[in-house]
Amino acid sequence: MALLVVSYCPTGQDYVCVLSIVRCRTPNNFDDNYHNHDYNDHDHNHHTYVPYPCKPQAYDILFGIATRKDEYNDVRDQIDSFIRHFDIGDGPGQARFASILNTVSRPTLKFPTSKTHNAFIASLSRSFNRDEDYNWMNHELLKLGRPLFDSKRTDSTVHVKKVVIIFGGDNKSAVGDNISEGVKTKQDNIQTYVISYGLSNELGRIYHLTPNRPDRMFHVETVKQSQSKLDKIREDIVSDDLCDL
Repeated sequence: MALLVVSYCPTGQDYVCVLSIVRCRTPNNFDDNYHNHDYNDHDHNHHTYVPYPCKPQAYDILFGIATRKDEYNDVRDQIDSFIRHFDIGDGPGQARFASILNTVSRPTLKFPTSKTHNAFIASLSRSFNRDEDYNWMNHELLKLGRPLFDSKRTDSTVHVKKVVIIFGGDNKSAVGDNISEGVKTKQDNIQTYVISYGLSNELGRIYHLTPNRPDRMFHVETVKQSQSKLDKIREDIVSDDLCDL
């Protein structure tokens, strides 16, 4: 949301009018309170209403990976390409990354385990190299992932956009579990995106991980086709960063 603020210039006077645009976050993060400013300019009183400006944007992005072992390299390479579009760090415009692998022991990389792109991908590869049985309960990626977002940042001046991106193959979660975890994740102000691959008859079940947001769910036949979907997700994540004047 953009608010146009114009100072009043009396007719017949040679004043310079000031026009400014104040951007504020809406609707969830809009603050209904206003700063009221009274000031004098050449003995003329002015009164303006300026909303609290939004904080600079930053990102915490969790990858929930539910893939078979023969798909690991493709997923890793696509995640590698995705994260290169972000600077890693705690400051404005920067991102932190985490991951959960959907195997029995749920190997997890927490925020902020890695401080460079290469370090994160190397840690992700080590998670993939574990020889463990696959767990098909994809809703647990949200259940176990939400607490990871409690990790504090050293820079408290930024607004952190919280995102989960799930790579989902076969899904044995009950519909009720997907609904419950999807709603809880949304209530925690975490945006969930799902790239589903394989049989399209799983879509009705997986849809509930992104409640009421079909635009955040994508289907491909194979993992190799996921890159264009990741590009769309990245564009959506950064599209409403209203503080970037």
